[in-house]
Amino acid sequence: LKALDRFASLIYRDRAPKVSYAELLDLLRTERFVKWPVLSAPMNEEGLRQVVESKNARFAVKWLSQVIETRDGLVQDRGKLEQLVASTIGSGQLSGQAPFEDLVELLKRQQWIIWREYGLG
Repeated sequence: LKALDRFASLIYRDRAPKVSYAELLDLLRTERFVKWPVLSAPMNEEGLRQVVESKNARFAVKWLSQVIETRDGLVQDRGKLEQLVASTIGSGQLSGQAPFEDLVELLKRQQWIIWREYGLG
């Protein structure tokens, strides 16, 4: 905890942050005391392409779970997640200009995913 306290004192002083959020993430990625999860594929169009090409349902479910978690979502029904993977990623139903963004919009409409809203207000 001492390393974390020291780190926090360097980025926040006089009731104001000294670095932007993006800079903070870059700094945290270099710290040894932070354990980052291993991603199964990138959380973008390229990752979606890798998942579709793999044709592996377990890989797709794991990747989609990570997409949801990185966007502050919480899956309430794993069975429905597996059904969604089979009907979209597994069937090749996603197409268009931005299939990853279409997938994210589809996820946002699912009632079995709780989306946490964080803010300072």
